[in-house]
Amino acid sequence: MNGVWGTCVYSDHWESDVDLIDRIYLGLGYSFKVWNNLYVDPNYTMPAKADADGDREGTLNLGVSYKF
Repeated sequence: MNGVWGTCVYSDHWESDVDLIDRIYLGLGYSFKVWNNLYVDPNYTMPAKADADGDREGTLNLGVSYKF
């Protein structure tokens, strides 16, 4: 699909006793063309593994990009 994109983010800024899966975040976003090559990129990112309560609270993010 044109404009849809996904992310997989690995963070190494954790204690050494944390499992690998706890450091991975997955996301999905879409690029909306605003003007010429300027885009607004809303995306949703959530942890790959649920917490102790079984929740996976994610975050809704908004980015701005310029494509060359």
